[in-house]
Amino acid sequence: GTQKAAAIFSSGLARRGYSVHYLCHEPGLWSRHAAEGGVHVVPVAMTARDIGVFLASVRPDILHQHVSGMAFDNPVYPALEAMPPGPRPALIETNVFGRFDDSEGDRWVRRRMFVSRTSCIQACRRAHRPLTAETLRHTTVLPNPVFPAVPISASERA
Repeated sequence: GTQKAAAIFSSGLARRGYSVHYLCHEPGLWSRHAAEGGVHVVPVAMTARDIGVFLASVRPDILHQHVSGMAFDNPVYPALEAMPPGPRPALIETNVFGRFDDSEGDRWVRRRMFVSRTSCIQACRRAHRPLTAETLRHTTVLPNPVFPAVPISASERA
């Protein structure tokens, strides 16, 4: 489902005139779908070195990664660290390992995005962080475009 969502989203951006690159370990069904939508599909080994080569050559403004729900040695962070001087891409993460307690991610992530209020609240609880304006300053909850959330009242939101 995440590859499908990324392919649809990246194709939509490409059709709007943005230059979009879709990094993948090996091309598959959804990367072909993205390519048909005008996206540059880039097969790359998911290592810090290979991602670093891509970042240094393309110098994207924004880098989005959807990360799994479990902790792992993320190769994007060392690739960003090793970039030559100059502007680095704004890193946006979705799913965010299902948590907020990733200190390495805190160094690089510009914005964390969740697809529901529930997943955001669960991430705060797992990290023992309070739901405050400061905690959520760089966090966005995106409405699910397929199944939009039912609006809540101001008192429920409070």
